Amino acid sequence: MTGFRIVRFSDVPTKLRTEIWNQSFSDYILPIKMTEEQLDLRLSELKLSFQKSVVCFDGEVGVGVILYGEDGSLAWIGGLAVIKSYRGKGVARLLMRHIFNLAKADGLTWLTLEVIATNNRALKFYQKEGFTTKQRLYFLTGNRPTFFDQEVKLKKESKYDIIEGIVVPWQNKRIRGYDTFKFLNSKKEEFGTVVSNIENKEIKIYQLDLIDWEMLASAVAAIFEYYEEAESFKCFNLALTTKQLSEFYKIKATKELTQYQLVKEIK
Repeated sequence: MTGFRIVRFSDVPTKLRTEIWNQSFSDYILPIKMTEEQLDLRLSELKLSFQKSVVCFDGEVGVGVILYGEDGSLAWIGGLAVIKSYRGKGVARLLMRHIFNLAKADGLTWLTLEVIATNNRALKFYQKEGFTTKQRLYFLTGNRPTFFDQEVKLKKESKYDIIEGIVVPWQNKRIRGYDTFKFLNSKKEEFGTVVSNIENKEIKIYQLDLIDWEMLASAVAAIFEYYEEAESFKCFNLALTTKQLSEFYKIKATKELTQYQLVKEIK
């Protein structure tokens, strides 16, 4: 490991850190190439730390990067990759151990991340580093429904008193500035909640909880009624049971991607 050094993300020139990011993710399962502005925006929007995220160098050559953020007692890894020619040389382990020690020094209790379910190499690495699977997460897409239940409405909440713990993936937390709603039935009784927003006529659903999941079609229709201009929806990182997933299939939703949320206790 002689020659490797860790440099704060904020201390690496914007152009260089973006080049290292793109080289490290050049053969990733999904396209993840970014411009300088897009990479910096990722950190800002996801409330990742420019000071605590780091880049690994071998001499003057950037060989890997890890993005990191903290929220309460939780820490999250928002991206870890090593350029292809340096894989298997301990760079990922060096970056991971650096972040773990940082989180421990800050008094945090859990380190979390998400990994694509088919990324077997990454899964094996994280398991060796002591991570375990917390839950399976789904990305789903669907179109605007033709059925609308006039008796189901949304009530927007300015305050939301449910504490978001480790089970809510980092990107899905309400601190990102998303809308929060409660579902009301014909008797004005609450039967669920949703955290969402809209972008380019697509509704993005980050959290969804229903007392009765057979009401999913009516709930989705109510969301579209609120976002009148929406043409489609996309669910991000939803933890769903087999029964809940089947209800999405009933409304013709399509599964795009499956991830695992992995966690490691800091002790």
